[in-house]
Amino acid sequence: MLAIVLLTRVMIGTIQTGKQCRMDARTTMQSYLEKRDPTKNLARFHSLMVLPDLFGGWTFEREWGRIGQAGQVRRIYFPSQEEATQALLEVETAKKRRGYWLRPQQLGLF
Repeated sequence: MLAIVLLTRVMIGTIQTGKQCRMDARTTMQSYLEKRDPTKNLARFHSLMVLPDLFGGWTFEREWGRIGQAGQVRRIYFPSQEEATQALLEVETAKKRRGYWLRPQQLGLF
């Protein structure tokens, strides 16, 4: 498992073009969405990830909750990477329609 994590490349956000995303067995996909409205005391997040598991399948993991607090986690297992990625894209699209936006990630340079 450690070897898989060390070899993992992270794709931040999703590809917005019509091209299909091609990923190899060591690639994960991740999106982090936020929704904030100080007038309503609203600060929510959704973290979406597609990860390989030890048995050759793929896990779609989503975590959500209030920013700064421990969130709820749900994992759904898929036999193929394409199905897991499709589930991530569907949830991401639904959240964007509800006012969430993709938060840019810091690059891990140091």
